[in-house]
Amino acid sequence: MTSPTDKGYSRIPLTGDECIYKMIITKGKDSSINTQSNIEFQSQQSEVSIFGNDNDDQVLESGRPLLESVCTVLIGRQNTGSLTDEFSDEYVSTVAKVPIQRKIDITIGSPASFFMVSVEKCLMTMQVGEVSSFVFYFDTEEYSLFCNEVDEKQPLYVVLVLYEVKMSKPFWALNPKEKYELALLHKERGKQLFSDNPELAFYEFSNALKYLITIPTYHSVVFSRSGISQEERDEYEKLQCVCHLNIAACQDKFNNYQGVIDSCTNALKLQPSNIKGLFRRCKAYHAKMKEEQARADLIMLTKLAPKNKEVRTLYHQINGER
Repeated sequence: MTSPTDKGYSRIPLTGDECIYKMIITKGKDSSINTQSNIEFQSQQSEVSIFGNDNDDQVLESGRPLLESVCTVLIGRQNTGSLTDEFSDEYVSTVAKVPIQRKIDITIGSPASFFMVSVEKCLMTMQVGEVSSFVFYFDTEEYSLFCNEVDEKQPLYVVLVLYEVKMSKPFWALNPKEKYELALLHKERGKQLFSDNPELAFYEFSNALKYLITIPTYHSVVFSRSGISQEERDEYEKLQCVCHLNIAACQDKFNNYQGVIDSCTNALKLQPSNIKGLFRRCKAYHAKMKEEQARADLIMLTKLAPKNKEVRTLYHQINGER
């Protein structure tokens, strides 16, 4: 398959092996952008006040959207000869769970679908007035809808127009209470999504952690100078522990046992006697046939919850398969 870089696209690395392919078509607020004058749209209102006072709302003149920024965008498709060109706008809109080919408002960090997670990552590389083409490849079950009966992954070329951004506060400008409230908001969204869409739930829990890990409770010296009370610290770390455990639950849905181990280990650093953390990590160790580590967690579990039915079942399962 031809690489997007062969067509002039730039490869933009994200985290790990993840990347996006981008080609800027036009940029800047003076760019000629085709709009439909008869389109009406309503601005979404954030559930948490992150824009300061009413008079402080600001439209971004330069720079890129941040988490919680409200972006006015248009999502379109670009015909390039790919097999995905045959799919209708209605079909793509159904998968994306947002309208395409017209202006919409979206809040970065609250995607309607996993497709929109990719759109958000693209938008966070853009500036107001920019029109860019991006290449999406599909790895998830949701994306495979585009590629029925096709042996290899097919790219979808998406054009994004960023009209306006209502800027949110950057991380460094948020106080600990604001970070906690935003983290709690993302955690609750993830909880609501978990049963039907663990991938999106994972994204919400991860966004919650992005706020929590920047609250200065991670070191005694930093904490002593932060002005945060011990009660607040306990509350923040309790939520952080819950988010790590919820991420582990999402990873377990996809049999990502190493991910479960890592996430539970992070939770147990905060609460060493957390039964959920020990139980999920023990099961993941057992699934990876790391029996020594599994039994170490099992010993802790039998001491902490000797009458717990699930713990006793796990005990017989591990010891019965020696």
